[in-house]
Amino acid sequence: MNYSHKEVQTKLRKYIRPNTFHGCMLFFTDFSLYCISIYGVLFLPELWMKVFAGVFAGIKLGNLATIAHDAAHNSLTKNRTLNKYIAITSFLPCLFNYRLWLLDHHVLHHSNTNENIVDSYTPLSKEEYDSLSPFNKWKERLYRKPSFCYFGLYYIFERWSKAKLYPIYNVPESIKKASLIHFSLIALYFVVFITLLFNAPAFSNTGSITAILLGFLLPFYIFHTIYAFTVYVQHTHKRVAWFNTKPDRSNEGRQEFISVSLVFPPWLCVLMHNVYYHP
Repeated sequence: MNYSHKEVQTKLRKYIRPNTFHGCMLFFTDFSLYCISIYGVLFLPELWMKVFAGVFAGIKLGNLATIAHDAAHNSLTKNRTLNKYIAITSFLPCLFNYRLWLLDHHVLHHSNTNENIVDSYTPLSKEEYDSLSPFNKWKERLYRKPSFCYFGLYYIFERWSKAKLYPIYNVPESIKKASLIHFSLIALYFVVFITLLFNAPAFSNTGSITAILLGFLLPFYIFHTIYAFTVYVQHTHKRVAWFNTKPDRSNEGRQEFISVSLVFPPWLCVLMHNVYYHP
């Protein structure tokens, strides 16, 4: 049966009603588990335990980014102000600039989904690929390899550093001041956090290098790997179209036609906050 876009939205609306208690519990639980993971990196007795804690911290960063996404869409709780501060706080350990994220995700991504704009994993035509330098061809093929070794590289160097951290290009003057304020908040958090890890030998059984590697670098890379994998599979499929011009959003360009729902076991969907039910 064919449904109009409005009918699809109506049928899905009952599943996306904000719940303030549930949203707050998700936030406090995941933020607490992230902090406990960093505590584990510093104080667990064995190295393998510390590594496990670092991996778990990276997974929790992925959960916090999902919570921030839902809060920024005002679909987490019923209070817009509460949603805003949950999103800012959840994005902070991810080193995501809340104001730049709103621009990149709300304004650019949702309004121009799968169009020929600067976005995550925007594909190249054969002609565009052929015109690249040998190095850029190698880089494109590396980024597109279906391996968790490369997803994180792509997102750190091509998306986070260029669109989610500091207003370096194509940022409207109207939001530049706010984005700089949020960058300052990230910078302050980063300095305090790295200082804490660097001074780990003074209060824990962990050396500075181990603390920084397992408390920051490992979780950060795992988070970006999960995030890049998520945005890759949400818009990459042989049946999902990309467009060189503005498509008909009531027809072939409908959001539910150009986004992928990835099916995982129910327990994993719950752990990932159902982020892969993208449409």
